[in-house]
Amino acid sequence: MLRSIKLASVRMWCFFIIFITFFKWNWIKKLLLVLVSLSTIGLIYLLVRNFVEISRFFEKDNSQGELFKVCLTALAGIGALVALYYSARRVRAVEKGNVDTRFSNAVGHLGNENHAVVLGGIHALHQIAVKHKSYTQVVHSLFCSFIRENSTKLYEKIDFEKEPRKRSVIIQTLIDYLFNKDGIYKHFEFDLSHCTLINCEFKLVDIKNVNFSYSIMKNCFFSSGKKNLNKNGDLLTSKLTKCRFYGSELSGCHLPHLFDCVFEKVSFTDCMFYGVTRGHFWDSNMIKCEFMNFIDKCHFSNTNLTECRIRNHKEWNYHDNGLYDCKLTKCGFNFFITPSYIEFYRCELTECGFPEIAKEYIIDSKNKNVLNNCRFDESYH
Repeated sequence: MLRSIKLASVRMWCFFIIFITFFKWNWIKKLLLVLVSLSTIGLIYLLVRNFVEISRFFEKDNSQGELFKVCLTALAGIGALVALYYSARRVRAVEKGNVDTRFSNAVGHLGNENHAVVLGGIHALHQIAVKHKSYTQVVHSLFCSFIRENSTKLYEKIDFEKEPRKRSVIIQTLIDYLFNKDGIYKHFEFDLSHCTLINCEFKLVDIKNVNFSYSIMKNCFFSSGKKNLNKNGDLLTSKLTKCRFYGSELSGCHLPHLFDCVFEKVSFTDCMFYGVTRGHFWDSNMIKCEFMNFIDKCHFSNTNLTECRIRNHKEWNYHDNGLYDCKLTKCGFNFFITPSYIEFYRCELTECGFPEIAKEYIIDSKNKNVLNNCRFDESYH
């Protein structure tokens, strides 16, 4: 009887292996389920019918019986592992289905007119992106796209005459998530072109790989972080008005015409300014920077300028600029310097170049400037 059981088991598994070789896996899974069911029924029938004979086989003095016990235990363990594997697969499939449903629902919330619902959708999408890496870049793209398509419309609903400092909570929330210094989106490129950003705060963040082309930024605050605003983007076509930078590092930036912007404790390296109106530079450092076109009503205080160039077109008449308690090293100026255009007061000037006509004014003792190996001629330093 036992021999017949063994032969039946061997035949069943041989048939199963042959079937695996020639048929698709979907059919294999179905057949496997049928075979397991039939095998279980057959084993139960044989155990009931031959219970006495089988019980003798498992007596202690029977070495074959002991070996068979071990084999059965091993097979039971393998069966448990297989069951656990398929159970985990089912759990993952259910979980993925739940995540897909949550994602779809959250995306749907972004189009709601109720701002609270939109914020709920944003938070839900961010949590999905944090927990499921396969969604991270998708959520990042959705956030950038939402800002591009909705920023202008969101600000139209704000009465800035009554509440000049009010901001869009939705836009600010997206900025906080996207530009978090330790966030999950920092390795992606940001497309924030054609956006409107008003009263936004970029606190303690690094801004790089961002395209701000044709965007409007007004009353925005940037603090403590590296800003490479021109990398993979065009900031020249954007407009910055009344923005403030504090404790930032700006490197390789091509800045457009700036209006009423304040830079405090900012480090500039290899930056180019294409016009500054009513700009304020306090306690900052500038290395190899160039001011193109003009500066108008700009003030530099306690600022170090090294190998910088400041130029102005002759046909433009701008004035009321000043450098106070600044240190200039190897800087060059190519315009007609007069007290009405630019004032130097208590500055330390080392190896700087000026037009010859500015010599009398620069060395005037009333201005309390200190000059070291400066040059006065018509050539551009």
